[in-house]
Amino acid sequence: MGRPFTPLRLDLRFPRPEKSAPYEAFDDVPIAFGAPRNAIVTLATVLEQSLPQADQHTMQVCERECRLLLARRTDTGFAARVRELLMRWPDGIPDMGVAAAALHVSTRTLHRRLAVEGTSYRRLIDAARHARAVEMLSDLGLGVDQIAVRLGYADAAAFIRAFRRWTGATPGAYRTRSVRNVSRAHA
Repeated sequence: MGRPFTPLRLDLRFPRPEKSAPYEAFDDVPIAFGAPRNAIVTLATVLEQSLPQADQHTMQVCERECRLLLARRTDTGFAARVRELLMRWPDGIPDMGVAAAALHVSTRTLHRRLAVEGTSYRRLIDAARHARAVEMLSDLGLGVDQIAVRLGYADAAAFIRAFRRWTGATPGAYRTRSVRNVSRAHA
């Protein structure tokens, strides 16, 4: 927030610890242990103050990302469950049998339910790879080869072809353009 403020109260879900000395540093702020939720209670006027380092562009980017994430979460069909699984899968993209097992259905049921919703496992994999590739390209510490492996491609060339099909640009060109846009926004 940029400016110091004193909360009216601090609510903590856990019971008062035996060693509560660190909490006593807040001597002018009452602490409610065993509260139903964790909360910092303050006046609404504190929250209405503008942030000294507010950045309009960053706010717009964050709001857009939040809307996209919310849209993905509010899509409640079976395809949305599969999409969520593919986006969260820790390493690579699971094959259809592994995904079906994770969703507690047979491969045949997975195929049939996606067809009823007008999509296929292959299309959902393609969309998940695209979304994850864009996310990973923002991490400048990851090379194109590493991203290709993480997304389950046999080699970087196959990933580059797929990325060009999705965006019309190579991963390197897309990354350069994204970095340039972020730099311009913060200049």
